[in-house]
Amino acid sequence: MGTASDDATERSGDAGGQPDYLRTSEANQKREAAKDESRAVGNYLQHLKDKAGMRNITEKTLAARESKLKAKMANPDNSALDDLLLMQEQKNLERDRRSMAELEEAEKRVEDKFVEHAASFAERKNIDFETWAEYGVPRQVLRRAGIKR
Repeated sequence: MGTASDDATERSGDAGGQPDYLRTSEANQKREAAKDESRAVGNYLQHLKDKAGMRNITEKTLAARESKLKAKMANPDNSALDDLLLMQEQKNLERDRRSMAELEEAEKRVEDKFVEHAASFAERKNIDFETWAEYGVPRQVLRRAGIKR
């Protein structure tokens, strides 16, 4: 049979007197923080991957494609099939321009979130500076994030 002191310890959750619901709340907050870190880091790494897939698409290459396309579209000797294919090429060019603009717009947002969370994520997952850099995270971004060599 327990004493009144033992009963109070059981109700409070631990010998330190912290109620179970507070310990659970702290654990939930830590889990949510870890999820936020993982989401921010994952989004930034995905952005880098998407950006790498578009490396050969620059404003200069888009302008060159557009110039060639306009010249081809102006040719009165085009067949109906040529016209159809040129129309599709024009849509592809517009899509590439939009994709480039969207990536540039997203870059600042996801980079800032990465910088906010990367150091604690790196510490928690034991990821060093060189691993980040080898993956393709720019060194200046790592420095902004507080990840040291």
